[in-house]
Parts: sequence; structure tokens; C-alpha cells
Amino acid sequence: TYRITAPGPVQLQATLSSGGRTGDAELLGYASNLPILDFDLPDADWDAMRASPGDDLWFDAPLTVDDVQYPARVRLHGGSSREFLKKSLRFDLLDGAKLPRGSDHLVLRAEWPDKTMLRNFLAMELIRAGTWLAAPRTEFVHVRRNGQFHGLMLWTERIDGDFLRSNGYDPDGSLYEADPPLAHAGPGGSLRPLPDRAEYAIVYQHHRGDVDYDDLIELIEGLLQSDPDTKHVSESLAAMD
Repeated sequence: TYRITAPGPVQLQATLSSGGRTGDAELLGYASNLPILDFDLPDADWDAMRASPGDDLWFDAPLTVDDVQYPARVRLHGGSSREFLKKSLRFDLLDGAKLPRGSDHLVLRAEWPDKTMLRNFLAMELIRAGTWLAAPRTEFVHVRRNGQFHGLMLWTERIDGDFLRSNGYDPDGSLYEADPPLAHAGPGGSLRPLPDRAEYAIVYQHHRGDVDYDDLIELIEGLLQSDPDTKHVSESLAAMD
């Protein structure tokens, strides 16, 4: 593998041999215009992480962003997507380090099922431009592992306390994730009422705030199921503002 760092056009001539035959070929190189993220992770750790996709195996993986290195650790990201050939990744920065965006977390989505890699990007842009809802910021990045090209990935802002704070919400408020375990055979996290109150704790992972699920149940079974013209809804909206 060769890396050319000279500015401007570069002409390369390669002589190839195969089965006793030889030939010349013209090689074309390019310089990425995307932000470059490079993480250091030994092959043994990478293979171990890929061999057990269902486990949250963390490995130290110093991360370089815009030529600045951050102490970090990495694991696979996602649910069923961990079985895909191209893996999504989550990085947690260590020792109080923060990225330029102000977060100590980094999610790189592989977008393996979407060969255009545009659906999530366009969805977040549409939500942010056309509604009052907060949506994660996304950006395409050129990712390398140990200095070698790893893939094109979608840097996606993680919904956490930093996300809430940057969008004007209470960073200590309630935060749930609609991501039930793969083995869960019941309804998913579709913001529709569940038949059993105890099932909310299975379908919706709790990350911040009260753990009794009363606020989530009130949102799903009260606010979202009510007549939008009722006083109850107006009072609920005012209380949540």
C-alpha cells in the first residue's frame, strides 16, 4: 500500500506480474475532501470485536480528528446491524476529552443496507429544516484504521446530555431509547400504548431522568392518544415546555 502526499496531480506507473505474464497499468489517486478520522486498533482487537458482534466489547483506540489525537475507546454500535458486513462504530473519549462539537461521544454509522448512504442524512436534514424538532447533526467522513482506508461513514451526533444541552433542553431530563432487545417478541418502540406497563422498561431503554416511566407513559398513553383540542393536552404541552 502506498500513500502519496504530494500536492497537485500525480502520475503513477505500475508494472504488474501474474502467472508469468507482465504488463503496465496506469493508477489514479485522489485526495479526500471529506474530514478524515483515523483510529488505531490492532488487528487482534478488531477481529475479536467482529467475532462477537452481540457483545459490547470495548477496546482502547486512540482517535485522530483533523490531525488532533484524542484518547478513546471503541465498540460496535447498533442492534441487528451489528451482523452486517460493514460495522457501525461508537467511540467514547477518555480523560475528559471533548471533540470540537463539544461531545465526548462519536457514532459512525456504516449505512450498510442503504447503498446510497443518503436516507438517514436526508431524513435528519429534512426534520431540522422543516420542523421544530431537534435532529442529530450528520456529516460524511473518510475513516481510516491504523492509517489505512476503512470506509466512508456517516458521523452522526449521539442523542445524549450534550445533545439535549446544545438544543436547549434540560441535560438531566428524561431520555429514553426505543430499542428493545433483539430477542423481544412483542411490539417495538412505536410510541403506541403497550398492553403491560412492565413492558415499557423492556421496549424503551432508560438513559436519564426518573426511572419509574411515568413521564413516558403519560406522553404515549395520555398526550399522544388525546384529542388535540382538549384542555388536558394543552396543559400537558405547557408542562413539558
